[in-house]
Amino acid sequence: MTFTRFTDPHVFEAIVRDVLVEYEAENNLPLGIISGISTGGRSHDDPLLAIAHTGSVPDAASICAVVVRTPPFPVVIAYTDHAGDRATIGCVNDSLRSIYNDEIGGFNADGTFVDDYVSSWFRLTGSRMDVYMETLIYKCVAPVIPESVVGGARPMSAKDADVVRAFVAGFYQEAVPDEFDEERVDSYVRRMVIADASQEGVFLWEAEGSVVSMAAFTGSTPHGIRINAVYTPPEHRRHGYASACVAELTQRL
Repeated sequence: MTFTRFTDPHVFEAIVRDVLVEYEAENNLPLGIISGISTGGRSHDDPLLAIAHTGSVPDAASICAVVVRTPPFPVVIAYTDHAGDRATIGCVNDSLRSIYNDEIGGFNADGTFVDDYVSSWFRLTGSRMDVYMETLIYKCVAPVIPESVVGGARPMSAKDADVVRAFVAGFYQEAVPDEFDEERVDSYVRRMVIADASQEGVFLWEAEGSVVSMAAFTGSTPHGIRINAVYTPPEHRRHGYASACVAELTQRL
């Protein structure tokens, strides 16, 4: 088993794309990260783009695992048929330790094999890890637009920066309070104002002259894109605004 790193994101993407697209929804995160780096939409210092593979030549047919990291964020292990094999895990973890010592920020991987990576890492380094977050990904192929919801959706503009900042801060404080940081929120809003609409952006639902809900999108994959940061302030909930905003954004994307 060989662990090969790539410095050219275009070469890396060409090799791993078909393997990742086989489970496109499950691999929306690594696909989105790779796409962002390849298109220049995101700037990362020394990202890890690597595969664990059989044989000496790294190609799609020999891939056992696809490994991505954008420090300081955790290591992302893509979902592939052999990502959970013992030999694959050993190769990946040995290589990660040689690159980062013990500071990998954790593992982001499918629930069917992430515990095996954590156990292997503990045996290798003595470092313990706790579960930080468990998430699901839902794949939508046919959006249904809710009926009788007042208002309509539109892309954000620079004049919406303050309301989007308040919504994003509210989202962090309710959904992931440990990650809330004012500078992080400000940086996100600044990026969304000038974002390439083919890669990421924010849609707002406006009703009776007020912005009442938001939904964002990012992380394009070959046949889709990820919707995130869906938020409605408490005083505007239970009117279907978020459902309508997400449905219309999904249809447009």
